[in-house]
Amino acid sequence: MLTSFSKGEEVKFERVSVDKGLSHSSVFAIHQDSKGFLWFGTQNGLNKYDGYEFKIYRNDPDYLGSISHNTIFSITEIKSGEILIGTLGGGLNIFNPVTESFTHFVNDENNPMSISNNNVRCIMEDSEGTIWVGTDNGLNVFNLAEKNFTQFLHNPSDSSSISDNNIWSIYEDSKNTMWIGTYNGLNKIVSKNPFCFKQYNSTNNKNSLSHNYIWAICEDADNNLWVGSDNGLNIYNRNNDNFTRFFNNNNPNSLSHNKVWSFLKDENQDLWIGTLGGGLNKLVNHKDKSFSFQNFKSDLNNPNSLSHNYVWSLFQDRSGVLWIGTDVGLSKYDRTKFKFNLLKHIPNNENSLSNNEVTSIFKDSFNNLWIGTRDGLNKSTSHVNSFIHFNSSNKRHAISNNFIRTIYEAPSQKGILWIGTNGGLNKLDIKTNRLEVYSESSTDSNSLSSNNVTCILEDSEENLWIGSLGGINLLDRKTNSITKFLLDIKNNNSLSNNYVFSIVEDSSGYLWIGTSNGLNKFDRDNKKFTRYFVDRNNSNSLLNNFISDLYVDKENNLWIGTNGGLSKLNLSSNEFNNYFGKDGLPSNAVVGIEEDENNHLWLSTNNGISKFDKTNLSFENFSIGDGIQSNQFTGGASYKSENRQMFFGGINGLNSFYPSDVIKNTIIPPVVITDFLVQNKSIKLGDNSPLHKSISLTKEIKLSYEQNYFSFIFAALHFSSPQENKYKYKLIGIDGNWIESGGRRFANYTNIDPGEYVFKVIASNNDGVWNNEGSSIRIIITPPFWKTWWFILLSLTSIIGLTFTFVHYRTKNLLAIERLRIEIAEDLHDDIGTRLTEISMLSDMVYHTKSSCDDPTKKTIKSIGGIARQLIDNMSDIVWLINPKRDSLYELFLKLKDTYEDMLSHSNIYLYINDFEFLSGIRLPMEYRKHVYLLFKEALNNSIKHSKCSEISINTHLKSRILEITLYDNGNGFDLDKKSSGNGLQNMYHRSEIINGELRISSSETSGTMVQFRGRI
Repeated sequence: MLTSFSKGEEVKFERVSVDKGLSHSSVFAIHQDSKGFLWFGTQNGLNKYDGYEFKIYRNDPDYLGSISHNTIFSITEIKSGEILIGTLGGGLNIFNPVTESFTHFVNDENNPMSISNNNVRCIMEDSEGTIWVGTDNGLNVFNLAEKNFTQFLHNPSDSSSISDNNIWSIYEDSKNTMWIGTYNGLNKIVSKNPFCFKQYNSTNNKNSLSHNYIWAICEDADNNLWVGSDNGLNIYNRNNDNFTRFFNNNNPNSLSHNKVWSFLKDENQDLWIGTLGGGLNKLVNHKDKSFSFQNFKSDLNNPNSLSHNYVWSLFQDRSGVLWIGTDVGLSKYDRTKFKFNLLKHIPNNENSLSNNEVTSIFKDSFNNLWIGTRDGLNKSTSHVNSFIHFNSSNKRHAISNNFIRTIYEAPSQKGILWIGTNGGLNKLDIKTNRLEVYSESSTDSNSLSSNNVTCILEDSEENLWIGSLGGINLLDRKTNSITKFLLDIKNNNSLSNNYVFSIVEDSSGYLWIGTSNGLNKFDRDNKKFTRYFVDRNNSNSLLNNFISDLYVDKENNLWIGTNGGLSKLNLSSNEFNNYFGKDGLPSNAVVGIEEDENNHLWLSTNNGISKFDKTNLSFENFSIGDGIQSNQFTGGASYKSENRQMFFGGINGLNSFYPSDVIKNTIIPPVVITDFLVQNKSIKLGDNSPLHKSISLTKEIKLSYEQNYFSFIFAALHFSSPQENKYKYKLIGIDGNWIESGGRRFANYTNIDPGEYVFKVIASNNDGVWNNEGSSIRIIITPPFWKTWWFILLSLTSIIGLTFTFVHYRTKNLLAIERLRIEIAEDLHDDIGTRLTEISMLSDMVYHTKSSCDDPTKKTIKSIGGIARQLIDNMSDIVWLINPKRDSLYELFLKLKDTYEDMLSHSNIYLYINDFEFLSGIRLPMEYRKHVYLLFKEALNNSIKHSKCSEISINTHLKSRILEITLYDNGNGFDLDKKSSGNGLQNMYHRSEIINGELRISSSETSGTMVQFRGRI
C-alpha cells in the first residue's frame, strides 16, 4: 500500500534481505555506531553493514573472542565506543571495535554480581552514563569499570520493587525519568537511593494500560509518552496519571494492529510505530489534538511495499534513511531518494497504464490526466494508478490509432480534447466521448497534410495549428477547412523541413516551429518563415538542426531542445547561447523542457532529468537511482499542470513530481577504509599481521619491501543510494592528482618502492555532496636490509675502512718506491757519475801528457774520454728521470732549458719558453715524462743542427687535463714528403703514440718548423 505524505510524496520502500548478504531474515535490532556502520541483530548472527557488504559475526566454539550466541536481540554503543550486544542464550557481549573481539558476561548462579539471566532483551545507557540491561529474569545495572552487575528483581512482599522480572523495554524520557516495560505492566523509577519503582498495570479501568505485556516505550515531539503493548497502544497523561488507548477498529486511519512492538521518533519528530502483524504506522497529529494513523503494509504485488507485516525494529540512520527490521529482512525508506513518482503498466492489472512507452501527457480543465502511449490513450480521474483506456478496438472509448503523439485542450474551447496520432487528428468530447477524426486524403485538398500528427497549439488569435510529419496545418474550426504550410525547396521563406515536432508562440505573436532540419520563425501577417540553422563557423549559432522541443520562458527567451544540447535564443537581440555536456548537461539529446516557479528549467534527456539554474548556469542531474522511469525519455512527452506539477514520460513509464518536493540530501557521508589486501589477500588482525587494530581505526601500516602489492577497499557510509556514492583517491607520493573512480570502491597499487606514503580517499553521497576530509592511512614500506640506513652506514664504514687501508698500503708502497728512486738517483749521481767523471778527467790528462802526436795510444785515450763524457750526459738524463723530485711538468721544461742553454748560446740561437712556473704543481708519471722529454730533445736537436734558425720558442697550454706543447723555430724547414735517412721523426711519432698522445709536425723551407704534441695527463 502506498500512501502520500504530502502532495507529490510517495512512500516507496527498498528491500534488503538474505539475497543481498543479510545473515537471517528476522531482524530484531538495528544500530549505527559512531563511525557510521550499521549493525543488524538477527536470529542467526550479528551483521555489520557498510551499504555494500555485510560482515557477519557468529559464535565460533574454538575462538573465545567470538560472539557468545547467534540470536541477537539488542545493540547499543556506549560513550566509551564499545558496543553492547544482548543475545538470547549467551548473555551480554561487549564488542571491542579496535580488536574486533567480544567479551562475554553470562549468568553465574553462585555469583550475585553476575548478570541475572542470559536472555538479554534490552540495553540502554542513560544520560548519567548508567548502563541498564533488561533480561528474562530481572533488571541489571552494569558497572563497566568493575565488570559486575547490580540486580533488581521482583519482590512480591515489596510494592516498591519492580513489578516483574521479564524486562522488555527501558526508556529515559525528556525529564530523565526511567521507564521499564515488563510482562506485568509499566514501571517508573521514582527513586534511585534506594531504588523504588512505581507500577502501572492493566485493570478494568479504561484509563489504565490496555495490556500488561509492555513491548516498547517512546516519547513524541510534544513530550507525550507512548506505550506499546500486546494489545493496543497507550498514551500517558502525566497530569492525571491516566492512559488513553488506541486499537485497530478496521478503520483505515486507525492503528493497523494491536500488537505494538517498536517505536521510532525520526529527525522530523514524526513517530513511527511497528506492529506484529499490521506492518508500520505513522502517527498523524491533528490540529484538534486528536490522532490518526497512516498504515504501510506488505503487498505481494508491489515490490516497493513493506517487506513483511511483522515489524521487529525501527531505526533512522544519520543519512536520513528509515530502516525497518521485519520477519523477512529489512525495508528502507528515504524521503530524499525517490524524488519522482512513477506510473507504469502493471502486468495482469487491466486498470494500469496501457503501455510503458509514454509519448504525450495532458491534464484537462476537468482535472483528468491524459497519458498517450504507443499502445493507446489513458484517462485517469484520480491520483491512483487506475485508468480508462482508449484504443482503436474499443467502441465505447475509441481512437483512430493507438500510437498517441500529442494531446491538447485549446484554452478557448474547454471540454474538447485534440489528440494527434499516427492515424490522424482526433477531436474528442471529454464529457460524451464523441469522436471526430481528421485525416490525410490524396483526393481531398482540404485534408491534413499527414496522418502523423506530432504537436498542436492554439495561438493568441485562437488559430489552431497542427504540426505533423508532413508540414504544418492551420485548422479553421468554424469551416473545418485546412491550410497547409510545407517545405518548398525553391522558396527560402518556406518551412525548412516537413518533419515538425514542436510549435510555440512568443509574446510578440510570432510562431516558432522546431523541425528535424532547423528552427523556423513564422510571421502570420506575411505568411513567411525565417530559418535558423547550425553555422559551423559561428559558435553562437543554433546548436543542432534536429529540434525536439521548444519553450518560451517568462523573460521571453526561446529555449530549444536539440540533438546536440540546449540552445537559448534571446528574442530581443536574436543571439544564441548554447549549453551541452561539458557544461554539466547529462546528455546532449534534450527532448523535453518545462519551467518551474523558481526560474529553473527542467529538462528530459536521453540520460535522465536535469534541473537547469538559469541564473548561475548550473545543472543538477537525476538518474534511475532517484526514481526516474529510465534514463531515456521521449520527445514531446513533457507537461506542467496548473498546480505546478510536472510530468515527463519515457520508455518505461511516467514520472510526476512537484519541483519544490525534490529534496537534495545534504548529509555529508563518513568515509571509511573497510579492508586492506596484500597480494590480493585480505589482511586479518594478529600479532604477525601488519594490522594490529581494525582497518577502519588504523592510522599507520608497516609493510616489508616484499609486500609492495596492496589494495584498499573503502566505503562512504551514506545509505540512501550507496551505488550512486562517488569516490576519489590518491596515494600521496605516487599519484600526483586525485583519481576519480566513480562508484568503484577499491584502489590497487603494485611494485611500490620502499618509503613512506599516505593513502587518502574522499567520497560524495548520491546527491553529489562531498566529504573532502575523507579518510587517510599512512603506509610505510621498509626496504630490504641491504637498503636500510644501518646496513648502508655499515657498508660505507667498511668501504671507507678498506679504502683507507688500501690507500695507506699503496701510499706506503709509493713512498717506498719514491725513496728507492731517490737512493738510485743519488747512487748513480754520486757513485757511477763520479767514477765516469774521473775516467773522463784521467783520460784527458793522459792524452795531454803524451808527447808524441803519433803515439798510437793517444787516439784511443781520446776516444775513451769522449765515451766517458757521453755516458755522463746520458747518466745525467737517467738520474733526472728517476728522481721523484723532478716529476713535475715544470722540471721537464727546466731540464730542457738547462741541457741546451750552453749549446744555444754558442750557436747564437735564442730559446724562449713561456712562463712555465705555473706547471710546478702538475706531476707526470715517470714514463710519460721520459717520452715527452726525449721527444722535444729530439726536436731541439733537429732545430739546432739542421734549421740554421736564430730563434726557438716553446709554448705550453693546459686545459681540462689536456697538455699541449708547441715548438717553433724560424729556420729553414724541410719537405715532409721526402723520406729522411734518419730515424728521428719516426722516434718522435713513436714516443707520442706510446703515451696515447697526438703529434703534429708542420714545416716549410720559408717559414720554419712547428712541432706540436697534444695528450691527456
